[in-house]
Amino acid sequence: MQVTETKAEGLRHEFSIVVPAATIEESMTKRLQTLAREVKLPGFRPGKVPIQIVRQRFGTAVRGEVLQELVDEQSRKTLSDRGLEAAYRPDVQLQSDAAADGDLSFTLAVDVMPDIPEFDFATLSLERMSADVTDEMVDEDVARIASANKRYEPLADPRPSEEGDLLVVDYRLSVEDGSAVDEPVTDFRLELGSGTLPESVESALAGTEAGDERSASVPFPDNHPNPEFAGRDVTYAVTVKEVQAPASAPEGDALATELGLSSLDELRETLRSRHERELGRLSRERLKRQLLDKLAGVFDFPVPQRLVDADFEGIWKQIESARERQSEGAEAADPDLAKPDDELRTEYRAIAERRVRLGLLLANVGKSSGISVSSEEMNSALIAEAMKFPGQEKQIYEAYRQIPSALEQLRERVLEDKVVDYIIELAEVSETTVTAEELLREPEDDTPMSATPSEMSPEPAEEDEPAADDAADDQSR
Repeated sequence: MQVTETKAEGLRHEFSIVVPAATIEESMTKRLQTLAREVKLPGFRPGKVPIQIVRQRFGTAVRGEVLQELVDEQSRKTLSDRGLEAAYRPDVQLQSDAAADGDLSFTLAVDVMPDIPEFDFATLSLERMSADVTDEMVDEDVARIASANKRYEPLADPRPSEEGDLLVVDYRLSVEDGSAVDEPVTDFRLELGSGTLPESVESALAGTEAGDERSASVPFPDNHPNPEFAGRDVTYAVTVKEVQAPASAPEGDALATELGLSSLDELRETLRSRHERELGRLSRERLKRQLLDKLAGVFDFPVPQRLVDADFEGIWKQIESARERQSEGAEAADPDLAKPDDELRTEYRAIAERRVRLGLLLANVGKSSGISVSSEEMNSALIAEAMKFPGQEKQIYEAYRQIPSALEQLRERVLEDKVVDYIIELAEVSETTVTAEELLREPEDDTPMSATPSEMSPEPAEEDEPAADDAADDQSR
């Protein structure tokens, strides 16, 4: 085999490779001899078919298989001999038609994995923020649950409605000229003063009794999802069917019993545990973001541009989808998305490069430290994912099992968490207690550049797929 390196710039390497005709013929002959011992043809005993007949019948197909195997084999050997690791499946272009008696020549182009410098993670200084659950937080939860379990009862004596009453109403939306009329809404339950319907509508319903009809005009925004109502004055035509007054709500142990618990103390402990889990999750997310931001500031090795391109394309699709949802009025306007495309592309390409670099770094740390994901850990992660969808646990669990790419992404997230925990164990971590409000508050530097790696990071090498063991989280936006 003749190999000539034609380009070596940064991570990009290109080679011109020629496989002699004699090598092709040798591989062809071995394959045909094996086939001759196995093939069954009329007029010949098994294993006694002349190789010339086998070549005549199957030569073209066998040659195609041999050439593909030689291309793959020589491509791997070319990189292996030079100590190069492909970041994704190499691009191969045939330079000749490899006629029956000719050499096989092709070009090999690939971005290789970068050399990642060693680093002493013990020199990293991190701050873990944690918060305690206060009695006030639990009190607010109990009050909120009690409010959500309000009871209403029919009026003993008819009277005009007042704030806090529950109205059962039918209503319909229409525009002044009648050119647009929405479908009626029936038996809608409205607590007066809750702000569930526009203020002018609820004001019109104050003081009403069963059987009363009221209407109110409301200006709809230009980006309202119903284009027939967008930017127009819309009339609510409301019929009051029933007025109910607040009844005494369950309190204390009675409230807990309605929720299937034995006592108020058990309810409070359940709420406290939920807060502790959530605050613990937020504490770890803040610490992880801090770690990744510091690693991004320490490491600046070159990354394969094809991996960056793939990650950026995924990010840009999200940008376009978000813009579309905004234009339809389904999302509040985000001023960042109003920036010119050139500015956004530059900003988010930098994010993609950061994510790929962190993904490669974490994968390298995991590999060099022997960190892997066991079947038990994968099963636990699967169960945790399924539990996020109450009532659909079995379907979600089976869906992951049946979609290899989804299962691989989950494995990568578990691996990333293990690598992050490994680095945190090595780093110097100080402990700081803050209030829950401070922990919940987004960091002041919460810019797109704080994004973490993950679901769109490099994957194991397959056809036209990136090659690195990966590690990372989708962008936090």
